[in-house]
Amino acid sequence: MDRPRLIFVEGIMGSGKSTTARWLARLFRRADIPARPVPEARPHPTNVFRSLPHWKQPWLDLTPEALMTRSYANWQAFVTRALSDPHIFIFDGQLFHGDFTCLFLMGCAPQVLKQYIHTVLQLAGPLHPIIIYCYQDDVAQAIDRIGAQRGPGWVESQVAWKVASPYGQQHGFAGVDGWKQLYQDYRQLTDSYLETLSVPKLAIETSAAQWDSYRARICTFLDLPFSPEPVWQRWFYRVYDYLVDIR
Repeated sequence: MDRPRLIFVEGIMGSGKSTTARWLARLFRRADIPARPVPEARPHPTNVFRSLPHWKQPWLDLTPEALMTRSYANWQAFVTRALSDPHIFIFDGQLFHGDFTCLFLMGCAPQVLKQYIHTVLQLAGPLHPIIIYCYQDDVAQAIDRIGAQRGPGWVESQVAWKVASPYGQQHGFAGVDGWKQLYQDYRQLTDSYLETLSVPKLAIETSAAQWDSYRARICTFLDLPFSPEPVWQRWFYRVYDYLVDIR
C-alpha cells in the first residue's frame, strides 16, 4: 500500500486507542520518519464539537447538518495544509471517535452516519488514510475496567453526558447500564461500517492487553521493524499515558 500520510487509531475509551496513537508516533520517529500525533483535545484541526460552547451537549449549538457541514470544511482545510507538510499525522480517533460520536448521540440515522464516514474518508483520500481499529469483544466489561481505572467521578460525568443525549433519551436509557448499552449500540455500528470501508485497515482485539503482540502486528501492517520498548520506558509511558488519559 502507499505510505499513509494519515492514520486513524480508533476504538472506544479503554480500548488502547490513545496509547497506541502515541506509541505510533514514537515508532515512526525511531525510524527517522517525521510523524505528528494529533490528540483529541482542543484545539483540533478537524474536530467541531469540542470548539462549541456546549461541547458535551452539541445539540444545543448545532443541528447535525450544520455540524457535518463544518466538519467537512475543517477536513478540506486540514488536507490542504497537510499535503505541504512532510509529517505523517496520527489521529487519536476523529473518524468514528469525535464528531461521528456526537452525530450518533444526536440521534442521526445509521445511513446518515455511514455517509458521513465515507465523505470524511473521501476528503482525506489524498493523504492515503489507513485505520487501526482497537476493540474488545465484551463492551460492558471493557467499560467496567476503564471506569475502575478513572474513578466514579469520571463514570458519573460520562453517564450524565451520554445517557442524557437525544439517542439515550430516544432509547429510554438510564444510569450505568444505559451507558453500557449505548456503547454496545455504538460498537455494533462502527464494527459494521468498518467492514464497508475500502481503505487499508487493521482490527485488533485488545482485551488480553498483550501490547507487544499487538504492536508487532501493527509494525507488520505498516512494513516497519518492531522492537519492544525497554521495561523502564514501557513503565514511564504507561504512567505518562495514564496521567494524560485522566486529564
